[in-house]
Amino acid sequence: MSGAPLLVTLVRHGAAEGPAHVFRGTDDPPLAPAGWAALRARRPLLMSPPISAVATSPLRRCRDFADELARDAGAPLAVVDDLREMAFGAWEGRSGAEAAAAHPARFAAFRADPAAATPPGGEPWDVLVARVRRGFAAAIDGRAGHVVVVGHAGPLRVLLAEWLGMPPTHLFRVALAPAAVLRVSLLAGSPAVLLWLDGAVEVPCAG
Repeated sequence: MSGAPLLVTLVRHGAAEGPAHVFRGTDDPPLAPAGWAALRARRPLLMSPPISAVATSPLRRCRDFADELARDAGAPLAVVDDLREMAFGAWEGRSGAEAAAAHPARFAAFRADPAAATPPGGEPWDVLVARVRRGFAAAIDGRAGHVVVVGHAGPLRVLLAEWLGMPPTHLFRVALAPAAVLRVSLLAGSPAVLLWLDGAVEVPCAG
């Protein structure tokens, strides 16, 4: 990232098959028709300026659309395992209300500060942060121009927090609905610049 800034567009996957607003980390359902429609409606944002590379989580709700986007843009695709969603352990497939009923103290602590509380059997926050940093670095390594990253709410919030200097206690103040898109400008030696955030209309618990 020397010379010209690298433009990075992050897009959260669309709605997946199955219940909405549940903790969906390691579970791997495909995109629902509504999820496909929402992502395809974002294509004018994603394709401008022209895409130089696409990176994606390996989970189907991200990768299926990333495959299509990279093919249509004529851009290389990198599937980066470290960009997968957080593992939610005992909360996988449960709604926030169900997780709160099963583990009230742990759920309240997690919502207040995900770095201070881990879902039962889930992935610790510091482990998530370390691998997302590693995965994003791999995704942009040697790239120039405009890179699109298709990912999940958890990893996208990790990156936003890093770029904007937000503590983990503030992460759930950022709404990243399915198919939300955000764009940053990255220049070596300079702070990241958030250019815009589009589609933040709700705060889902799922990834």
